[in-house]
Amino acid sequence: MPTEQKTLSADEANARLPLVRVIVRDALATHAELSDRRERFTDLRSHRRRAGGRGPRAERYRDEIEDLESEIESLTQVFGRFEEELSEIDAVLVDPVEGVVEFRGRFEGSIPDRIVDDAVVWLVWVDGDERIAFWRPLESDRDTRYALEPEGVEPAGPLTGE
Repeated sequence: MPTEQKTLSADEANARLPLVRVIVRDALATHAELSDRRERFTDLRSHRRRAGGRGPRAERYRDEIEDLESEIESLTQVFGRFEEELSEIDAVLVDPVEGVVEFRGRFEGSIPDRIVDDAVVWLVWVDGDERIAFWRPLESDRDTRYALEPEGVEPAGPLTGE
């Protein structure tokens, strides 16, 4: 795993997208499965508490809870490996539900009220997009993004598509 993320051009980041797509597809599926298991785990713990923690019903919950703990640990490790794989190609999965990935990159152009000359920014790709189409300043909120195209200087809105 690299200690420092490389700064990429949009072309360099776009060249990584075929591999990013595969990793993100698997990471999103794993994250969804992990979320389901965590929700079931929470529900079972609640049912077990209501059952008083003793008796056959509580025992059945205990066994399933133990199984879920093991599954959650395993899925967490798998998800972590996907994050490591992305890191190795200088990508960061910032939203495992929507599939938002960012690359540290360079941008030259203008945005309202200022000129950006060779600034280090986050290049933003969203699962399903053909290419990287947005960027955001390093220190900005993740919901703020600007189009990479010269005519797209207005904020593109939330990354969730709302």
